[in-house]
Amino acid sequence: MLLLLESECIAKTEGFRLYGIFPSISDLSQRLASPRHSHDIVILNPYPSFDIFSRTLDTLRKEYRGVEIIAVSRSAQSSFISTAYLHGVFDYILAPFSVPRLRTSLIDCRRYLQYLASLPTSLEQKHVDALLERRRAPTGHSFQIPSKTPEKQRLSEILSILAENETPLPLAEIARRSSLSRSSVWRCLRYLEEAGFIGSRQAYKGVGRPSVNFFPLESPETFRHIFFEKND
Repeated sequence: MLLLLESECIAKTEGFRLYGIFPSISDLSQRLASPRHSHDIVILNPYPSFDIFSRTLDTLRKEYRGVEIIAVSRSAQSSFISTAYLHGVFDYILAPFSVPRLRTSLIDCRRYLQYLASLPTSLEQKHVDALLERRRAPTGHSFQIPSKTPEKQRLSEILSILAENETPLPLAEIARRSSLSRSSVWRCLRYLEEAGFIGSRQAYKGVGRPSVNFFPLESPETFRHIFFEKND
């Protein structure tokens, strides 16, 4: 069922193609080594046996550095998941999963690969910061989904405001640019962050308390494609 859902998700996501399903690491390695194909993302479905999973990740990382890895697993153990990230997985999705969640991961991974391809030979600090941004956990993240989902139009408006700005914005500025109250903007920001569409980071100004600035992880078009399709 996992393979069926993943295959359907890939087939229905624009810009992606399923090249094959492989029952072993040796079969996968043969396909990745083929000069006839160019592969960007590998989805691993590890049965809860971490030794095998770990060796697979090591092999992929040593031999195929340009391939990103998304793990889909039934194992919810924190030690299993944290070690998977230390081995370099791009994302870890718990099974059973929702198709929009996997689609978001695929799109996010593609955008990350496109950014890597666009980097100059010699990096500046801003390039390094952008690479690390997706690995940073937002400060104060509650990991709880709000009980009431904000209206789609409000969510789309907030995401559009963030996407139009080149730098992260604080709550007060987002509220000023929107037609919503500060409390409504906060509920929208909280929902979008917990749903994986935006991120946040603290900004220190030297005096007083640090402010929290928000930035988009998905474009408004991607948001409408995933969120509206899921809920309509």
